[in-house]
Amino acid sequence: MVTDLIRIPCVRNLIFRDHLQSYPESILNVTLHNVIITHKQADGNYKELWIFYTNMDAIQPKFPMKNEFRSQLPLSPSLSSIYTIIVRLKTLETCYFDVPVLDDAIKLAESLDALITNTDGLTCDVTFLFPFCFPRDFEVIQDGWTAFSVESEFSRLQAISDEWRISDVNKDFAICETYPERLVVPKSITDDFLKRSASFRSYGRFPILCYLHKSSKSCLIRCAQPLVGPSVRRCKEDEGLVNAMLTQRHKKGWILDTRHQNIVKNAQSKGGGCEPDQHYALWKRHHRHLDKQNVLQESFMKLMDACTDQSEKDRWLSKLESSNWLLHVKEALTTACIVAQTIDCEETSVVVHGSDGWDTTLLITSLAQILLDPDCRTITGFEALIEREWIQAGHPFRVRCTRSAFGKTSHGQESPLFTLFLDCTWQLLQQFACSFEFNDALLIELFQHAYSSKFGTFIFNNEKEKKKYNGIKHTVSLWSYFNRPEILHTFLNPFYEPNLHVLWPSVAAPSIILWRSLYLRFYENQTPQREVWDEYLLIKEKEIQLRSYVNKLRQELLELERKCTEKNSNTTSMIKMEKDPVTTIT
Repeated sequence: MVTDLIRIPCVRNLIFRDHLQSYPESILNVTLHNVIITHKQADGNYKELWIFYTNMDAIQPKFPMKNEFRSQLPLSPSLSSIYTIIVRLKTLETCYFDVPVLDDAIKLAESLDALITNTDGLTCDVTFLFPFCFPRDFEVIQDGWTAFSVESEFSRLQAISDEWRISDVNKDFAICETYPERLVVPKSITDDFLKRSASFRSYGRFPILCYLHKSSKSCLIRCAQPLVGPSVRRCKEDEGLVNAMLTQRHKKGWILDTRHQNIVKNAQSKGGGCEPDQHYALWKRHHRHLDKQNVLQESFMKLMDACTDQSEKDRWLSKLESSNWLLHVKEALTTACIVAQTIDCEETSVVVHGSDGWDTTLLITSLAQILLDPDCRTITGFEALIEREWIQAGHPFRVRCTRSAFGKTSHGQESPLFTLFLDCTWQLLQQFACSFEFNDALLIELFQHAYSSKFGTFIFNNEKEKKKYNGIKHTVSLWSYFNRPEILHTFLNPFYEPNLHVLWPSVAAPSIILWRSLYLRFYENQTPQREVWDEYLLIKEKEIQLRSYVNKLRQELLELERKCTEKNSNTTSMIKMEKDPVTTIT
């Protein structure tokens, strides 16, 4: 039982420290889902801080943990006996527990270590996580679970083209466990074709439409690698499905593979591969290698190692460069720009896939849509994009977000791909500050909830898992919380002016900058940036007030002009009547 993992339920008289200050005489209670730290504030009132085990990335006891060393240290408190446990959080914050008694410190460290392991993305019981126990403490105005249905997205598609339909071929996840049950496919393709195509694609992830460009009618399509293998297998139904997404207007298409050619060859020797040119003659292939999983995870860890390094500036810059994180951002944006250019300028459809189609594939298709589709730059449209291209598309959030930038990998499947997507979006927000309805507060909140949340949106690996555990009934959607007016207001960009054009960002190295408000928000003073932003908001609010006042004056002026014109007209009529001779008839 989980209760057996709690070796000490309460620790008193500890000093709790965060990036802001220290709180002496704090009380720490260990519960099933989180620790509760009660500390005294400057005004004398007590405040509770909850830290979930799902948010704990690593613990670092600054004292010997092995039994043979216990006898070397005193078990009773003294002026010099403070035993510190450093807790690194997935949301990138660092906390310190200074415990006065060694035995209490050891038991607390052992308890935290066991409870963190119990939330591992591969082995934990999902229904035990806090979102299944979270009481809904706010009024739900809009149910986030039903806000972004396939039907609502399909209605937008029908306004552009009538060549598509919704298929129930995957009902009960019959042919693909990581796709949703309802999918948008070409009208000309039967469900039998889809089934055969699914058997030819890794994990059954056959080609499906994820975006149709309004002006060029070009398609953005995603899938997993074909199971070609060493014998170069062929599937005519898969070829027919892919070709059906080429309209008469577009005779050729591009297949963008997010793997290096050497990796593709290795995959083919193991049963995977890429589309053979002779069987997919209407498609040209292009390789753009994007790192994922271990390489990306290591890069993220090196990035945060640089961000937490308080040493001299030269060393910090050297660490930042060697992390290669900004290079990953640059490569992702460059690839997305290639896709957007092909769809918009060359008016050519694009198929995107890597190995399994639920990592780098989703990164590129979602970024390309932000560049191409102005709706994706609104708050609602951005939420819909994440729901459609990440959650419903089967990105395994629970596995990928098991560890963040500080914890040791437990199964080698952790990867900050969603963080990379948010970082790329932030880069676009910096270059096109007026083209997005939201500010970076929304992106930071999404980062935090992806790693640890009291909502059910990001705790499942796919839609099948969500249905299996009845997540819609037993958990609350993050969108239900975000879309409340008082929360939504904090995400609004006051400088937003709808931009209907395609975005063409600079991907030159000097244009890609560090997202300081995320990675450094706990390690450098953010006050100057906040003060500047607050000043911007005041200026914008004053501008809105002045514009409103000017409009009011214009209305008053128009009303005065109307009255003046009416008065002049009446006066003219009276003068005319006085001048006209009166004729009397007898």
